Amino acid sequence: MTSVQEKIEAANQLVCKRMMEAEPVLIDVRKCLDVVPGMLQNMILHSGPPITWDRMGQPQKNGILGAMLFEGLARDPKEAEGAIRSGKILLAPCHEHSTVGSMAGVTSASMQVFVVKNQAQNNMSFHQIFEPGENMFTFGIYNEKILEDYRFMNGTWAQAMAAGVRASGGINLRNIIARALTMGDECHNRCGAGTYQFTLELIHAMSEAGVDAKMLGLFARTAKEHPIFFLFLNMAAAKNIADAGHGVNYSTVVTALCRNGVDFGIRVSGLGDRWFTAPAPEIEGLYFSSQWGKADASPDMGDSSITETIGLGATVMSNAPALLQTVGSTLEEARRYTQEMYELTVTKNPNFLLPAWDFQGTPLGIDIRKVVQTNVTPIIDTGIAAKKGGFIGIGLCRAPMQAFQKALVAFGEQYLGDADSGKG
Repeated sequence: MTSVQEKIEAANQLVCKRMMEAEPVLIDVRKCLDVVPGMLQNMILHSGPPITWDRMGQPQKNGILGAMLFEGLARDPKEAEGAIRSGKILLAPCHEHSTVGSMAGVTSASMQVFVVKNQAQNNMSFHQIFEPGENMFTFGIYNEKILEDYRFMNGTWAQAMAAGVRASGGINLRNIIARALTMGDECHNRCGAGTYQFTLELIHAMSEAGVDAKMLGLFARTAKEHPIFFLFLNMAAAKNIADAGHGVNYSTVVTALCRNGVDFGIRVSGLGDRWFTAPAPEIEGLYFSSQWGKADASPDMGDSSITETIGLGATVMSNAPALLQTVGSTLEEARRYTQEMYELTVTKNPNFLLPAWDFQGTPLGIDIRKVVQTNVTPIIDTGIAAKKGGFIGIGLCRAPMQAFQKALVAFGEQYLGDADSGKG
């Protein structure tokens, strides 16, 4: 008779096997409404676990109001808020629609999204196309200039990228991530190597597709000025990989870490689509100006911790020493973070190798049992949003233990009964 313990270990190995087999490939750029499952014209997606409008932080509210004006769902912020409160506008987490979103995570029906397909298991994932600038819905800011920028990005800009992606026959994101790790990226706050690799592939494909020189130059300049560009694709790829391992009975592996500025949430493979939440943590970091400080900062926000979920980001910050001073850390601390994650995870991913660790694979498969047992939670590197909106710094935080404890209790309630009844 197979014990519950044996079932858990087998399930966790299966989850990690599926994650390691996943091969995320960018195959298109399309309108959100046309490709994102369950998306509706009157729906706005946001980062983090589910949250009501009244509990939502101001940066996320601002982003949603801006998206409604962009979509023509309201004429002004007052009308937009009224439509939300009346139930005419639906709010939902990106994660519940195979999507991830940076910071506020705001994604609406007409916005163009990167379409990523797992060539091994065929699951899809999505992320809104890159926003070249800091004053965007993502950071909880909207005005007429930003609305104009969104119209351009989701029109001419997106069409040019789509032409390139289609002409390329698909851009393998797993391969780019693997190379970026050998070039000093950790694939969350530092994405320069990934951005430059991706840009070379896409510009070549755009040229082959006949995209005009002016647009090619604009795209190249954007990548040069915003080396974080590839983060959006890192996130879509990480979501693709994590979802490949979701929904395996008896698994204690985490398949999503996310936050909305109020709540931090996790999902666990063997517990389906339930969320386990705790208050979003405060961020220890560096601010872009002396005018900013902790009192101005929102608690942690965004779906970008999907990178840490699969063993990238702060998990492997020791592999990206150039990032350490920026986030206020040291090499010794960064090595400790990676060692901790090896102790919290099921295995090592042979697809993503770390030169700084003698080319060991990245930690894969965060196990809620190990997190609770060791009393150590994953470290996350992140951006800092201002409470009223805006991008004001970057730093580090820890996932809250309470979310993992709740998940472990729920796991016991769901599965340990098998042992009591003789089924385990």
